[in-house]
Amino acid sequence: MAGDLAAKRYTIVVFGTGSAGKTSVINALLGRTAGLTDPVTGTTKEGEQFGYTLDGFDDGQLRLIDTPGLSEIGPASAMREERARELAAQADLLLFVVDQDLRDIEYRPLAALARLGKRAILVFNKSDLYPPADAAAIVARLRERVGEFMGADPLVVCAAAPASVIVRGSSRMDTETPPPDVGDLADRIAAILGSEGRSLLAANVLLRAKRISDKARETINAARMQRSRTIVSRFTWTTAGVMFVNPVPGLGALATAAINYQMVCEIGKVFRVAISADAAKLMARELAQVMIKMGVVGLATEILGKALKASVVGYLAGGAIDAVVGGYLTRLAGDVFIDYFAHDQNWGEGGMQGAIEQRFNLQKRGEFVTEFLREAADRVFKVAPSESKHGT
Repeated sequence: MAGDLAAKRYTIVVFGTGSAGKTSVINALLGRTAGLTDPVTGTTKEGEQFGYTLDGFDDGQLRLIDTPGLSEIGPASAMREERARELAAQADLLLFVVDQDLRDIEYRPLAALARLGKRAILVFNKSDLYPPADAAAIVARLRERVGEFMGADPLVVCAAAPASVIVRGSSRMDTETPPPDVGDLADRIAAILGSEGRSLLAANVLLRAKRISDKARETINAARMQRSRTIVSRFTWTTAGVMFVNPVPGLGALATAAINYQMVCEIGKVFRVAISADAAKLMARELAQVMIKMGVVGLATEILGKALKASVVGYLAGGAIDAVVGGYLTRLAGDVFIDYFAHDQNWGEGGMQGAIEQRFNLQKRGEFVTEFLREAADRVFKVAPSESKHGT
């Protein structure tokens, strides 16, 4: 990006559906056949780059990038379309090519790119295929639809690969292919880059840097979430195993024992938050108290108790219910603390109680409980497959 800015390398991305004639527009601008064209959509599989010399502009280097088409068919079409959108988001100037009135599959990405701040030219290609009145109606409709987010006069009409026409000779009829008509488009590109080029380049570098920063942040957060969930899982099954051997009487004692302050410290460390043991103990105690006050512990005991009675685990030992509930509360508390640290130590609008309620509603569902008991049987109670089959 620094190199693009220093050398004034401008990226012009040609974007649109597969049938609109994107590659033909590029060939016509270059004055040679650089990219393959075909009546069947999907000819361009990957972004292709071409150096471009433009009459009337000499303040930097230009490159044209062809992109796969939107809304193609085939097994790899979704991946190609995603790649096209990525390339469009990196453009200093976007040529959005259409060959008719905007369809929804074209309107939505064009509007989204405009909201990103992309400078774009809407290119109405294949105008030669329409009677003049119809072409004029399409142009008026296009201007009306994009004017609100593309500004005044965003449209250029062209015929990048005109269809052959019949020429009447003295004794026979011949066909003749007119030359490409992209002069107005080339002039518009030169005018925009000449007056706005440097600001467009600088703005796009900032936008690309922000997108990279956002992507890096997403990657880091995903890694932190994965590490945190591993920590919570370890404490979940450690707590369940201890309580299976040594049941804890009383719901309040059960909740307090289940929420280990060391787990809070470790999750905080993953998110680069230094938290003292005393502060972690206070947070763990407060969370346990709120759970008790909300009735979460009692509800969890009831939900898991019913599930245990319907499974082999319920017949193993009196400590099974305490073990399962203790592990369940540890998982719930761990996920609540992950949310807290992931949101910059913010509980959200509902405070701690709202955070607990939101997580508990997710984790009291039948499929979660079933999977949790299955994992408990494997990790804590060690139920053999043969025993499960016979219900012993």
